[in-house]
Amino acid sequence: MDATVASWLGRLRAIGSNRRRREVAKEDAELDAVCTKLQDGLGTFGYQWLCACAVYPGLRLPITSYLGAELARSVDRDVPDEAEHMALSRLPWFRVGWMPEALRLRLLRDLEPQFRGLVREAIERLIFKAAEESDAPRLAEPAEIARPPAGWSKGFRDWLKTPAGAAASEDVIFVRYMLGGVPRAADLELSRRLTRIFGARLAGWLDRWTLLGAGMAVLVLLAIALYGGGLLRPWFDVIRKHGGEVLQAFRECPQCPEMAVVPAGKFMMGAAAAEPISSAEPQREVTIAQFALGRMEVTFDEWDACVADGGCNKYQPNDQGWGRGRRPVINVSWDDAQAYLSWLSSKTNRPYRLPSEAEWEFAARGGTQTVFPWGEDWDSRLANGADSVGRTTEAASYPANPTGFYDMIGNV
Repeated sequence: MDATVASWLGRLRAIGSNRRRREVAKEDAELDAVCTKLQDGLGTFGYQWLCACAVYPGLRLPITSYLGAELARSVDRDVPDEAEHMALSRLPWFRVGWMPEALRLRLLRDLEPQFRGLVREAIERLIFKAAEESDAPRLAEPAEIARPPAGWSKGFRDWLKTPAGAAASEDVIFVRYMLGGVPRAADLELSRRLTRIFGARLAGWLDRWTLLGAGMAVLVLLAIALYGGGLLRPWFDVIRKHGGEVLQAFRECPQCPEMAVVPAGKFMMGAAAAEPISSAEPQREVTIAQFALGRMEVTFDEWDACVADGGCNKYQPNDQGWGRGRRPVINVSWDDAQAYLSWLSSKTNRPYRLPSEAEWEFAARGGTQTVFPWGEDWDSRLANGADSVGRTTEAASYPANPTGFYDMIGNV
């Protein structure tokens, strides 16, 4: 009898699991159809605007208009007009001011990489402004038809019901995104379980990677304690072989760029015979001594700090209308770069210089020998190239290479 019962229970579990998989597949297919229709109806910009609106846990007209203006400014186009606002407001979710979780997760996944950091920073500015300025009359440069009423910030704070930065306990999708990731359905279920165990405040900062990292750290410490370094040394050798050592990042002054130590090593410099790069020299082995390199391009913010401090020959480079801030500085000459390096050296009492060609390629390859750090074929989702957005994007908008440096391919 016991065996029969166990057999039936096993079959019931299998049936339930298969049924759930079919339900998930059906839901995914329905979401695909909905998102395809939305892209066709709203156009490229309108759909990305909708994706940005999915970040915040509620659809509010001032926030929608504000995000639309921020996105438009980043791609050098006019702020959304009345027709574009109406196209969004006619959607059923905007009429009720709420989106289902599954749709929000899908839209966040479809938000293009160059917009993710921009949206995150825009919402941060909005939250802190709402929390700190009780007399703020309106959002910065909203679309004309979406000008919010006076006193909007008080309503915004009342709706939040939490201090600035403490919205984690209110919406898991929002806090996961603001912490720097694109959440998944599994994140939501894990967060709900962690909330029941640890409470909302602690659970808001925990995710599967944090728990996995803590577990791995415990195992590593146990292995070191039991076996010394011998058990782990072969793994470290493999990591070094593939160029994946943990970066030693540092910043030598508040206005200085973030640097990272590149360990010494050898690599094959140049293009392989099969690579279609006519101007590259044949491959040869090059030995590199340890050096430090900026983790991303020098930004306009960093350059402007040099100008404000009396360095950089008081030269304000032209941004070509693409924007300044965290975008990489452009239209600077070799002499301008030397002035900036001299300023860094004077601020830190340490020698700064441009990297050599070999040093740059060693860091750019990140321990790989493929045409690009991610593989043999170009992928416009991983770097800002000529076929991407047509202008610079904010530094570190795309994934880092295997050794943690940003924009070594594309952008500037």
